[in-house]
Amino acid sequence: MDQWLGSPIKKSERSLSPLLKKRDTMPDKIVLGVLGTRSSITMEDLETNILAPIIEAWGIPDELIVPSEGESSHALQNWGDSRDIPVHLVCCDWTQLGRKAGIFRDARIQRDSTHLLMLQGPRSNALMVTATRLARKGRHVVISERPGLPVSVPSDKKESDK
Repeated sequence: MDQWLGSPIKKSERSLSPLLKKRDTMPDKIVLGVLGTRSSITMEDLETNILAPIIEAWGIPDELIVPSEGESSHALQNWGDSRDIPVHLVCCDWTQLGRKAGIFRDARIQRDSTHLLMLQGPRSNALMVTATRLARKGRHVVISERPGLPVSVPSDKKESDK
């Protein structure tokens, strides 16, 4: 292990500064960002199969960031409004950005959120690659792979906190 100014902290070979360890604690504010969409989602499925496991593992979000398009976005907006959770809708500027508008919208949601919920459609695995990449970077990510199935949320709480 390399030493940095006499301390046992690892340092980057490309930098003079030490690599800081990520905090093991939850962020002060939980901003839940949603990527993807799910058509024909019912409020009951959303609450019981997706949001209940997320709330149990991470707690109630302080804010929601959702795309402005899609039925799942409207259901999440109604859910947030009924619980007095601020909901930020992110729109796409299709006329200015063309086909890249969705990419810019998703990048903004990823940047502004601390936790991510990915709603993957039944015929697409595109969000799985993004979820895997973000999870490797230490982001809090949950993916809902198939409609109607409950999500599995890894708990971030320590054993002493339970």
